[in-house]
Amino acid sequence: MVLDIIQGCGTTKGCFIAPPNCENSPNLVCTSIFTWTAQNDGIQFFIAGTPTNYAPEENGVPVSDLYYYVAVAFSLDEFMGADTVITCITGNDVSPPTSSSINTNLTKRNQKPGNILVSWNDAFNNYIIFDASDSIIRVGNVGMQNSRIYCNGFWNFSGRKNIRYPERTYDLSSPNMKWHILVARGTANRNTYALNGHSIVDGESFPWTTRDTINLCTRNGCGENFIPYKYLKSAYQAYPLGIVTHKVAVSH
Repeated sequence: MVLDIIQGCGTTKGCFIAPPNCENSPNLVCTSIFTWTAQNDGIQFFIAGTPTNYAPEENGVPVSDLYYYVAVAFSLDEFMGADTVITCITGNDVSPPTSSSINTNLTKRNQKPGNILVSWNDAFNNYIIFDASDSIIRVGNVGMQNSRIYCNGFWNFSGRKNIRYPERTYDLSSPNMKWHILVARGTANRNTYALNGHSIVDGESFPWTTRDTINLCTRNGCGENFIPYKYLKSAYQAYPLGIVTHKVAVSH
């Protein structure tokens, strides 16, 4: 799977795969994968990651009610906080949740085992923004394959104008922004999609941050005709500013 994914990295698509150089080492497992291509109207993306069993005990959620997530954040610095996030959420079953949902947004989403959601990180919390998810994301495939969570979809640039609080969802088409990519993995409640905090313990479940930045667009346009794609190789596992907890909200 990984060898297929890296075809075209740095030429026809942008890529970030962690741990760095895992694709070339028989002793490393590629735990986090993010690839993208930019078009004038949006970004085609692919996200994948290995599940992590990290779940804070204080949440008291049975393992049977857990899904898994891989979250890719676009950040203006190398720290969690003030980030726009794409989150891929799924489980290893194919049946929809059975408990009642907390709002109509969840009722609609719970008809399938997984989804792609837009959220916003502040310094301490992550908030799922459902109107941004509906307006911006075109969901492709979501599931598990070869012991990896995966999803693909399309981020629609023009969808941002339809959301209630656009200041909490970055304009990824801005030619003035340079993005660090942050990747975190963890568990989610299968009934509400609320995310549990990611691991803050050294180890393979720790979040990754890129040292290098990417641009998706210039003043003339977006994608490979206007800006070279990068294969991000310089990254590290960064200690976050605080334990990032994740909440479900229509808007925040």
